[in-house]
Amino acid sequence: MTERNRTSSVLTAAVLFIISVAVSGSAIYTWFPYTVERLRITDHYELWKNEAMIEHPIIVERILYRNGEEIKSETALNIEVVDDLHKTIEGAIAPLSEKEKSEGLETYIPEGVRLIGASEKDGYVFIDLSEEMKEAGEEAYKEIAATLSLENSFRKLIFMVEGTQI
Repeated sequence: MTERNRTSSVLTAAVLFIISVAVSGSAIYTWFPYTVERLRITDHYELWKNEAMIEHPIIVERILYRNGEEIKSETALNIEVVDDLHKTIEGAIAPLSEKEKSEGLETYIPEGVRLIGASEKDGYVFIDLSEEMKEAGEEAYKEIAATLSLENSFRKLIFMVEGTQI
């Protein structure tokens, strides 16, 4: 083997070694965030298993009433929410908090109302609520509309109860 071939082989080996170290380092750097996320999920599972859930409430602004007058209030939701539309509707139909009750606030939404589904298309918002909403008067629908208007713009609201348009 000539001197030139030996130098070329050493340089090739050195370059390959540097590339392999760089690739390994890159793999570890890329893999590390996933490891951290996996540890976080594992910790969360352990907390859940031991009934020590971490709560990250979502704060939603909504319209309530005091002596017939509209009042803006904030409520905390401890649910997983799909998007802003669902978040706003869930906030509108949420039961009164102890703080809201102590402030003398009222809601026209019947207790136990659940959101079945919500969607938006071309400025129309479709809201499907559970059968408890059948007891509600016109004020309840206006309350939901007033809360929705705080966060969203829409042309028309279409309410449904258990899939039947009202």
